[in-house]
Amino acid sequence: MQGRKDLSQPPLDKLLFILLYLKCYPTYDLQGLLFGLDRTRVCRWVKILLPVLEMTLGRECVLPARQIRSAEEFFSRLSWS
Repeated sequence: MQGRKDLSQPPLDKLLFILLYLKCYPTYDLQGLLFGLDRTRVCRWVKILLPVLEMTLGRECVLPARQIRSAEEFFSRLSWS
């Protein structure tokens, strides 16, 4: 893993992190791989950033069903359309 990355990261990095989490609902291990974090830190980031996003939007965010079976399927779901 890379060096320590905490919540002092730029706001756009934090926004991308939580939006990607909500869009694709990856496991903490996969999210950590994508952002160079360990799974414990990913869990902390989600627990901190998700309520902030929900307060900002004024509504709860709903996670998609986790039914991805391959890396190719995961990356195909990254389409933001």
